[in-house]
Amino acid sequence: MSTSQRATLPHLSLLIVCDGGKALIMRNAGTMERPKLQMVETLQHQVPPTRELGSERPGRVFASTGAARSAVEASDYHEAAETAFLGEVCRRVEHAVSGQTRGARLVLAAPPRVIGALRSLLPAPLRDTVAVEVGKDLTKLSIDDIERYFTD
Repeated sequence: MSTSQRATLPHLSLLIVCDGGKALIMRNAGTMERPKLQMVETLQHQVPPTRELGSERPGRVFASTGAARSAVEASDYHEAAETAFLGEVCRRVEHAVSGQTRGARLVLAAPPRVIGALRSLLPAPLRDTVAVEVGKDLTKLSIDDIERYFTD
């Protein structure tokens, strides 16, 4: 896996541009020097703020001896919804790769925290096909701008 200064897109590789609520799955039909991205699928998930997902008070745990109690960390519903969305992205990538006749190469472009989550959620055979990881959010760029990002 490469994390070099200039990221490259191998021919016929799948590029997954993702953040916590939007994912673009594209295939490079061009060359490494002149990428030509074709959209395979777009996924969007609106994750409301945590305050809208749930507002329970932190739970309390009683000590096994005595009357002492302590707080338990509250659930982060926003993070749970984001993880579920990233799991769906991984399933869609797996489906897109299963249709390829040759060995798949994946390129991940996402904020570092999201790349870490994707890496842990991808099935082991797909994890081994990750050629490049770009720790940057490219979801707000146009396809032309994303192509330029990989050529400049």
